[in-house]
Amino acid sequence: MRNRSIHLSEYLPKSLDDIIRTHRDQCRLALATEAEVINLSQPLARGPVTHQLMRWQIVALHFSVNGTTAETYHLVGRVRGSGVSWMTSKVVAMDLQQKRVRTQRSTYGLWGKPGQEQDIDLHHVCATLNYWGMGPHFGVPALLL
Repeated sequence: MRNRSIHLSEYLPKSLDDIIRTHRDQCRLALATEAEVINLSQPLARGPVTHQLMRWQIVALHFSVNGTTAETYHLVGRVRGSGVSWMTSKVVAMDLQQKRVRTQRSTYGLWGKPGQEQDIDLHHVCATLNYWGMGPHFGVPALLL
């Protein structure tokens, strides 16, 4: 049996699309489209926020199993002040005028303009998906932060 070593640069994801590596017919990870963001839009009340995220973006997980499709949306970015990478639980609503996003458990503030895909900490997204337990099934690189 031939021992093949994998160079680290081959293992690390280079884009959101490169994170899901197996069962790609069942799951796709991408930036949310403008239409998807509009579908999440609704007025949110002012109040305290868990964190303000800068260089933020909404990412979409698209699932397709046995002809049934579903999506979840997640806010990613960096915590204002500390720069710590962040990925939220499922986004349930967002209000771009108030610069707020509500998830299943928290409300987040959006600081500044949205980031670009290259601003997303792909290693953190991998670690989060693995922490949620879905990483092994979808071949998400096991990266420790």
